[in-house]
Amino acid sequence: MTDDLVKRLEEEAECYRGTTQACLLEAKERIEQLEAALRKIVAMTPDPEFGTLPIESAIKVARAALGGKKDV
Repeated sequence: MTDDLVKRLEEEAECYRGTTQACLLEAKERIEQLEAALRKIVAMTPDPEFGTLPIESAIKVARAALGGKKDV
């Protein structure tokens, strides 16, 4: 579903120029970056059903995806 949103944002950006186009492309890029961070967190979990992920590791990945913001 998100891939559809990313694709739609990219297609919609083609219809615009300037600030609007830049905002749409930036939103698309951020969604892709956040999805990549979520995939990384999932990959760090040894067994999704029984494994555990140290919260510190997940927080590091999430903070990096949010641009290092600590006041989340």
